[in-house]
Amino acid sequence: MVRTTLSNIVEAIDGNIIMTPDIMDAIDKISEASAPNSWIYDAGGAEISWVLPALGAWITSLMERYNQLNNWFRTSRPNTFWLTGFFNP
Repeated sequence: MVRTTLSNIVEAIDGNIIMTPDIMDAIDKISEASAPNSWIYDAGGAEISWVLPALGAWITSLMERYNQLNNWFRTSRPNTFWLTGFFNP
């Protein structure tokens, strides 16, 4: 979702695709240093991501989660882990 949104922003600014309200929302949110709504909520309005006040903190959290899961994939998963930690409260 993040890569798609950022690619769409570049394409819309270049004039290769139509500037949709979702793309405009993403541009506005990023310029305000917060995560776009499409990264946090699905089309039905359900929260699919963590909500952090600043874009930098959101990206840092995304990278930490990616690194953790990638490390588990490349080496091996831990013998035990906190299952409810995989879900948003």
